[in-house]
Amino acid sequence: MKKAKQQSFFQNEPKHQKFFGGALLYRRRKSMRPLSSKDSIHFVLRSTWTMGPDSFLAQRNYQAIHQIITRFAKKFGVRIYQRAINSNHLHLLLRI
Repeated sequence: MKKAKQQSFFQNEPKHQKFFGGALLYRRRKSMRPLSSKDSIHFVLRSTWTMGPDSFLAQRNYQAIHQIITRFAKKFGVRIYQRAINSNHLHLLLRI
């Protein structure tokens, strides 16, 4: 007589994978990360078009970016703790 097999509590339980990590997770998140309104967020924006005179550090671009960030932060109620404007990317430490 065969030994009885234990029944699964969950009917549609997914099968366990034998492999995990590395190339299998390439460009995929393990899970979604909700945005917290209590904690600060380090936000990075990068551009591939900013070179030479179009750099974010060019005087006219630097001032424009600074004004745009400030204006939209006020408009949407975002608090900016720190900002760093580099030649081709921006770092923002903010709270939503």
